[in-house]
Amino acid sequence: MHRVFFGKWCLTGFILIMLTGCGVNRSNWQNPAVWSPLHQRQADSDERIAASFYQQAQQLKVLAADAEHMSFGVQRRHVQELLVSVREESNPLLRAEVVKALAAFPIVEADEGLRLAIEDPVTDVRIVACDAWSRRGGSEALRELTKTLNSDTNLDVRLAATRGLARFRDPAVIPALATALNDSDPALQYAAVESLQAVSGQNYGYNTAAWREFVQGREPHVATPIMAKRFWPWSWF
Repeated sequence: MHRVFFGKWCLTGFILIMLTGCGVNRSNWQNPAVWSPLHQRQADSDERIAASFYQQAQQLKVLAADAEHMSFGVQRRHVQELLVSVREESNPLLRAEVVKALAAFPIVEADEGLRLAIEDPVTDVRIVACDAWSRRGGSEALRELTKTLNSDTNLDVRLAATRGLARFRDPAVIPALATALNDSDPALQYAAVESLQAVSGQNYGYNTAAWREFVQGREPHVATPIMAKRFWPWSWF
C-alpha cells in the first residue's frame, strides 16, 4: 500500500511541476507550434534568410565604398551586375541596398538603374532612389526628381523628391519646388520651404505666402535677415 501511495505522490508531483512551469517557459508549453518540427524548420529558414540578407547588404556597402577607386572597366562590370539585381531581386529591402550601391558609381551607365529604381513598385525603393539621384546631381537627376514630385502618388516619395531638390543650385529648381509649395498637404509645403531656403539662401521663415511671392519672381513684403540672403546671378522668369 505504501508503494502505491508513494507512486501516486511522485506522479502528482511531476504533474504539478509541469503545470507550475518550474524552470520552464509556460508560454512555450502552451503553444504546441513552438515544439513542432515544422515550426523549427521555419525558424531555421528565417535565420538563414536574415543572415544571407545581412551578408549581402554588407558586401554591397563595401562595394559602394570602393566604387570610385576602381578602374572604368571594373566599374562598368559591377554596374552591369547591379542592374540585373535592380530588375530581378525579389526582396525590396535588398533591392534598396542595391540602389544605394549603384548610386556610388560615377559612370553614366549607373543612371539606367536609378531610372528603374525611381519607378519601382515598392515605396521604400523609390525613396532610396530619390536620395540617390539627389546625391548624384546633374541635369538628369533634376529632371527625375521633378518628374517624381509631379507624378508620384505616394506622399513619402514626393517628400523625398522635394528634400532631394535642396541639393541643387539651379534656377530650374525654383518652379519645381513651387509645385510642392502650392500643394494642399502641409508636410509637403514645409519640405518645400526648407528646400527653398537651402537653394536660394533667402529666409522668410515658414511664411508660405511670402515664399509663394518669391517663387513667382516678386519681392515678398517680409524682412529678410541680411546674413541669410544671397544674390543669385540669374532670374527665374
